[in-house]
Amino acid sequence: LAAAHPTARWVEYITPSPYIEDIITNKFELDENGLLTIPTTPGLGLELDWDAIKHFSGKR
Repeated sequence: LAAAHPTARWVEYITPSPYIEDIITNKFELDENGLLTIPTTPGLGLELDWDAIKHFSGKR
């Protein structure tokens, strides 16, 4: 949401973040300045790893 707002300049994200990175198949891409590359498609362009989500869901 902040990426789409014209006055939002920064959003802090601390890596590694296992609770996110362990359930996605692709990783965030940073540019040469260390800034997150915002995709032109809807959302952040993340693809969920459904097997990992099942593992962490508690329903086994």
